[in-house]
Amino acid sequence: MENYQILQQICMGKSAFLSLETWWTGKIEFDETPGNEVKVNITKGHLTAPGAGDQNTIFLIFPGTYSVVQNWSAGFGVPLQRGGFIGKVDANIETNKNIVYSVVGTQGSFEINSKGKYNITGDENIVYSGFGYVPNWNNFVGKADVNGTMPGGTARIKDTNHTGMTPTVKLTEAPIVNGNRNILLLFNDKMPDAESSRLSVWDQTNNPDWKKSVIGIYQGQIDARGRIGTTSATTIATNNIGIYSKSGQRGEEIINGQTAKDKKTKRRFGS
Repeated sequence: MENYQILQQICMGKSAFLSLETWWTGKIEFDETPGNEVKVNITKGHLTAPGAGDQNTIFLIFPGTYSVVQNWSAGFGVPLQRGGFIGKVDANIETNKNIVYSVVGTQGSFEINSKGKYNITGDENIVYSGFGYVPNWNNFVGKADVNGTMPGGTARIKDTNHTGMTPTVKLTEAPIVNGNRNILLLFNDKMPDAESSRLSVWDQTNNPDWKKSVIGIYQGQIDARGRIGTTSATTIATNNIGIYSKSGQRGEEIINGQTAKDKKTKRRFGS
């Protein structure tokens, strides 16, 4: 477990603040003591080119495939513990197309417990981007391997630290959104092969396991909140979405007086 304190990071385009490899399921905790704050500023600074300062990621969980997670060592990592990003990290996001939490591919169990203030004034940003298969590992604890292919064999999945193995996403502090076309929680369907091949950490362009791993299935627990359009600025925040789920499970519905309508299985909730 790593602990971070008194740190300020400036991201100015196509960079990441912190990353974890899913197969290790590591845990990073942030010091919340006053004076030891961790803060991330995403800005284009002095850059003037179109798109400058865009496409950053604050927390990146490196993608894996089913085979990578399945065949990982029985001595550490995915089978034995829940990892996570825990604590307070404040972030000012002024540019566009950034992601706070990026989850792609088959994942181990992670606890995301955010107590930081996210101030989003740019456009087309995402707080939690789910393009991965996140199973509830707690359901596997103490159970026998189905076909004997996992290292360690019978009852390989263990809650070694007694924290539970259910993945969680908890946004204790509501992100503040004043830009346009931003999304708080995204759970998307199958990512196109051509697009997903660029995101793999290995050369897996034609790997059938990788193609099956980039799908927005989340089987953990979620406790999230957000504040959209909360400043007294003269401009109005438009087309922002609280939860975007592309599941294909339901048709048109009226929710809180608003129409949630599928278009090729898309569901949108927000303003």
